[in-house]
Amino acid sequence: MKKIKYLGLIPARKGSKGLLNKNLKLLKGKPLIQYTLESAKSSNRLDSIHVTTDSEEIMALANQYGIESPYTRPAELASDTASMVDTVLYHLSWFLENRDTEIQNIVLLQPTNPIRSKLLIDQCIATYEENNRDSLVAVTECLQHPYETFIIGKDGGMKFLISELPARRQDYPRCYFISGAVYITSSTFLRQKKKLFDSTSHIWLTSREEGIDIDDIFTFKIAECLLEPSEINLRETHENP
Repeated sequence: MKKIKYLGLIPARKGSKGLLNKNLKLLKGKPLIQYTLESAKSSNRLDSIHVTTDSEEIMALANQYGIESPYTRPAELASDTASMVDTVLYHLSWFLENRDTEIQNIVLLQPTNPIRSKLLIDQCIATYEENNRDSLVAVTECLQHPYETFIIGKDGGMKFLISELPARRQDYPRCYFISGAVYITSSTFLRQKKKLFDSTSHIWLTSREEGIDIDDIFTFKIAECLLEPSEINLRETHENP
């Protein structure tokens, strides 16, 4: 049986509600997914790279980079309600059954994160190994602090999600959200937990630039601005929150 230690997996379905056909939408003259194809190819630590998609156009683009897209993703795994975990588990099973290949670790790279430093993937893999954990997740610091978020009650008033706020904003704790730039998980963890990460996962802090996740035209325009050469200032080291 063949074994792949680190598989870079790029999930890229053709449908999208927030931004029509976003994975192929031109960003600074290149299809959005191309940024992720290029960053994956630049990695020195990935043993193989695959794309899972239901789009023939995305398959063809991946093939131009020598990246395999071995099957058309089933429709039930390409809908708005499809689970990413189910998509990855299907990929593991497909390779085991059709290629007699065991994938040991998945490095999931979302195509909606176009701003990755060249070193990010390799740094994450190295840290994943050093910490001997079953998963790693890239995060970035929140732009809007969750202490200042609220819902509007039936009376029209503001109901803050945090009932008692510190008197000074400087006393707010640092808060983070999952950027989606890199997830690493062992296939054993994924099968057992049915999750990409949990509370025991190692946390990798990226810059806000690398944390940009394109979901709508607003975040798309932000990425366009950040991709101007004079604007990119990526941190190529990490820190623990």
